[in-house]
Amino acid sequence: MPVSDPVLVPKGDGEAVDFGAGSRAELKIEGSQNGNEYGAVELTVKRGDEPPLHVHSREDETVYVLKGEIVAILGDARIEVSEGAFAALPRNVAH
Repeated sequence: MPVSDPVLVPKGDGEAVDFGAGSRAELKIEGSQNGNEYGAVELTVKRGDEPPLHVHSREDETVYVLKGEIVAILGDARIEVSEGAFAALPRNVAH
């Protein structure tokens, strides 16, 4: 089911959780707003607060880097993702 009602979440207005040494996760849209098709979270991650290697069994993950850079680990590959870059990570693959 597509989004039935428009969703607009200004910067800083989503449901947020602070973690680690100054990192933050801000929910922009959740599955209940679109038939459980997808969710979107804005992450601000400080060095050292990176998530552990993990696997998603129900969804693919996309990453768009607004500022800074990350190293995405996908299986045995290490992919440098810098500002303005996009990465799509398939489900059932550790990343």
